Amino acid sequence: MLHLASLLILATLASQASEDRHVNAVEIFSCDFAEDWDANFDNWPDQWKRHRGPKWPHYIKIQLEDDSQVAEGRYLSVKLDGGGAQVSSPVVSISEKFSYVVETRLRAVRLIHSHIQLRIDFCDEQRQVLESATSPWIQNTRDWTKIHIGPVNIANQEVRFAKVTLVVEPGDHVDLKGKVSLDDVWLARLPRMSVHTNSPFNVYTDPHGVEVTCDLSGILEKAPDIHFELLDASNHTLKDESIQLDGRLITERISKAPDIVRSSKNRTAGYAGRTS
Repeated sequence: MLHLASLLILATLASQASEDRHVNAVEIFSCDFAEDWDANFDNWPDQWKRHRGPKWPHYIKIQLEDDSQVAEGRYLSVKLDGGGAQVSSPVVSISEKFSYVVETRLRAVRLIHSHIQLRIDFCDEQRQVLESATSPWIQNTRDWTKIHIGPVNIANQEVRFAKVTLVVEPGDHVDLKGKVSLDDVWLARLPRMSVHTNSPFNVYTDPHGVEVTCDLSGILEKAPDIHFELLDASNHTLKDESIQLDGRLITERISKAPDIVRSSKNRTAGYAGRTS
């Protein structure tokens, strides 16, 4: 019996490069809360949204604060005073043909009952949330802590926009003196890959009956080489083959709505293709 024990796909795919950012990530949104994010000097980041409701009372103080220890000298602070808070970034146009990753920095002190979470929300044309991906819940941090979500693949074809949301959730009791700080919000797109075979469990009795299909989307190179390798149960190579992908240019739907924030950088073209 043959077992498709390993499938090597060597292409221009995303991988973890360092603690800071991903290789091949294309930045589509970045907010460091510098002075240009507060054009009217009201200590609130332009185009960010504060949610209001029973768990998110209006009297909770949320504002920009100065701090020489952060990169651009400012961050967004939430001072708890008997309630929770939820704050969202501006929405940015995205495509289901890519994966997405979020990184930011959080600091939380003196939280006893509350806990915090970072979330990326994927929305439809009417800004209704269709999917979300979240970080683990955390409470207090010793200092600034990097929070990471993704890569996330979108399942719903109706998704058009994404936003990053900070959630401060009260517990059974409320905190009166806790403080949560947010800085360096970064959203980027990554290549997306799916692989499937013509056998549900990748198990074969005939080596000539093996068929593997690779779908790539969002790659930066138009015609990368895809390397397939077929091994037996003892990891001995039975066959390997490289096939050049004939990629097609991806056309992104970029909304022109006035509330859509523009990317901080020009988006690099992405390519998609399939090979077997």
